[in-house]
Amino acid sequence: MNEPMDMAGSAAAAGRQPPPDEAETIGAGFAAILGELVQLLERFSETGERGVIDLHTLPMSPVEYENLRDVLGRGEVAAELDIGGPSSIYETSFHGAWWVQHCTPDGEVAAEYIEVAAVPEMLLADASEARRDAQRLRTRIAHWEPLASNEGVTEDD
Repeated sequence: MNEPMDMAGSAAAAGRQPPPDEAETIGAGFAAILGELVQLLERFSETGERGVIDLHTLPMSPVEYENLRDVLGRGEVAAELDIGGPSSIYETSFHGAWWVQHCTPDGEVAAEYIEVAAVPEMLLADASEARRDAQRLRTRIAHWEPLASNEGVTEDD
């Protein structure tokens, strides 16, 4: 797993709690996230090793979050899933860097991360599920009755 971001200089790292109205953010850590992403992309391109940056646990301000989204942009591939709540996955404008967001059934963000991989793990087919579904398809084929060749066709067609 990747080493945590350096949060030195933050109020928590200094041993004090920020005032309730002062939102603590990663500040200079924004650049660290981008640096970590560069390292993950390079490692992936050289070794195929996957990597993840967990955004949900990083204290980012809304401006930092939007800046990160802006810097990374959107690529050509996107997927929407509904597995215990809506999830969205899209490739950023940097091949192999995927923005993944999972929400609860109520729409609250439960997890959000940048995954570096050829394909996000969540989209990979599970062999045991494929084995189960092969049997399910075999059963469907055994009970399938084809439509009559002229069903729905009139003489005028």
